Amino acid sequence: MNPAPPVTTARTWARILDSVPGAFVAIEGIDGSGKGTQAGLLVQAAERQSLSTSLFSFPLYDDNPFSIAIGDYLNGVFGTVDEVHAELAGLLYACDRFHARPVLEQAIAAHDLVVCDRYVASNLAHQGAKLAGDDRERLIRWLTEVEFGEFELPRPDLVVLLDLAPTAAQSLVSR
Repeated sequence: MNPAPPVTTARTWARILDSVPGAFVAIEGIDGSGKGTQAGLLVQAAERQSLSTSLFSFPLYDDNPFSIAIGDYLNGVFGTVDEVHAELAGLLYACDRFHARPVLEQAIAAHDLVVCDRYVASNLAHQGAKLAGDDRERLIRWLTEVEFGEFELPRPDLVVLLDLAPTAAQSLVSR
């Protein structure tokens, strides 16, 4: 059974905002699923309700050393994506969020709504997909401990997964 395609309207986001005021929301999904679009719509809906907002997109792709290393990783400097072990790749993404933690925590304290386009769950999914069975479970436990334990990243109040068929997402990316 296939789930219904996601349909998000301003009314949908308004209902979500009513249910989680003062929220930290992470929007997750595969490339091309509309994370950035939906994050922007959620922020716009909140601002129409006179809520203060802050929007983050991970990885940061700024000039911090972890963002630079992520760019190198994605561009094959360290080998292909599949050649770099999931722990090492996952650690780069975790460190990028750790670098942003002070600003993220300030935003959560100062705003009614903080939205992240990708967060910890993306790291777990992308890196976990490289492994199977017990190795995958161990990696997910380890990355979760690194991000929320050792790095003390804030946990989202709500994680929204945009579920889109890969073929549909690929067609959106190629536009």
